[in-house]
Amino acid sequence: MTLETIISHGVALALGATGWFMLTSLHSDSLGDSRYHSETNKPLRQRSRSQTHRQATHRSGRPQTLLSELAHTPMEAEMRKQIKRQILRQWAENDPSGLLIYLDSRPWLSGQSFSSQGAGEDAFKKLAKTNPDYLLHYAKEHGCFSALSALSDHGNPYSTLHLYLAQDSGSIPPDSFRELFEAAGLIDPEFYRNIISIEEPEVQVQAFQGVSEILFKQHQYQAYFETLKKIHTAQNSTELVLIIADNLITNYADVGLIHSLPEELQDLAIKKTIHLAADVSYPPSGYKHAFLNTCIENNWIASFEEEAKKVISSDFDDSDAKAALAWKTWALELPNNRELTPLRDTAIRTWILSNPDQWRTIHELPSQTLRDIAYTAVLHEINLEKEADSISWIKAQIQDPALRKSADQAIQEREEDLFEDDPFAYDPVSDPFNP
Repeated sequence: MTLETIISHGVALALGATGWFMLTSLHSDSLGDSRYHSETNKPLRQRSRSQTHRQATHRSGRPQTLLSELAHTPMEAEMRKQIKRQILRQWAENDPSGLLIYLDSRPWLSGQSFSSQGAGEDAFKKLAKTNPDYLLHYAKEHGCFSALSALSDHGNPYSTLHLYLAQDSGSIPPDSFRELFEAAGLIDPEFYRNIISIEEPEVQVQAFQGVSEILFKQHQYQAYFETLKKIHTAQNSTELVLIIADNLITNYADVGLIHSLPEELQDLAIKKTIHLAADVSYPPSGYKHAFLNTCIENNWIASFEEEAKKVISSDFDDSDAKAALAWKTWALELPNNRELTPLRDTAIRTWILSNPDQWRTIHELPSQTLRDIAYTAVLHEINLEKEADSISWIKAQIQDPALRKSADQAIQEREEDLFEDDPFAYDPVSDPFNP
């Protein structure tokens, strides 16, 4: 039966279970059975490249014939695409190295159409499990990062690590170790222990990054910090601290875990973590409050005041009144400590800037200082046209001379901007009939 006959019987149209069984049964000898490919599955060092090419070309002759027949058989484009995808993927399953050699001779297939069909990726995954030596050789020979990623993600992690470590120093990109430890950590919680078998500090950092997120999510903090201490050097401190800060913030974890770090890393870790906390988008309710409370309890605010203020101000969002009100509540519950005044002022300012229409409740704030800050902030955001009759009253409530001057300047600048935006506004200066 030819491919044209198969198509005429409608088997490939649906590509269902029965149709696919007929297609694979018909061409099992063409595509080859991987059980009989012992010669291909030998490592490359045991056979020559020309021998590999001859064997693969011999076996791939029939699949190539099928593809040729498919190209010359009239049918709808979508049907042709589906059948071609199935032929290539079955080829990848039964003879992955032969498929790769075929694709090497057709560089145009390495572009978008090849990626969409996924045949090359299927071949990489198959070889990662059955012939990692060949796949690594292919990856290095072609500079193919996709092949290397498949080996890291889908190969036996212990065999792959042994294979990587057997290569010359620097010949395996550090990112491949990160991918390997990340994939292995999902199936073997103890795989992180193999980090100490790596000699290069740069590669150790990448491997740690790969497994660190998994250890954090599984709350294996002891394993996390013990491993970190084993690989920490003066040269990789900054890279490790950035990983720690990212793990803490992206997992909304207790920042107090920083105390588990070596003492020489703690100050830098605090600074980087507070800096990242200011960039957190949509954290769980109250996380930033708890984060700053821990910083206050550990007396970290004085050294990192500006970073801490950004954690608050970055939460400015005029569409989330509830979150803004929470900052007001948090500010009023802070201990009456002069060191915390900048944080309290920033929190009140964030609250009122997110809700300028709430200016009528400012008088409820417990101190004149906070009321001055809030009223001044309101005058930077309030709708000047809608609240025109209230502007003078609000300004009169500000007792601090410096803040009142700031409020006057804000109003003047906003009125000038409003005049420039209104092409029909009356300008007495440019009026030729104005004496």
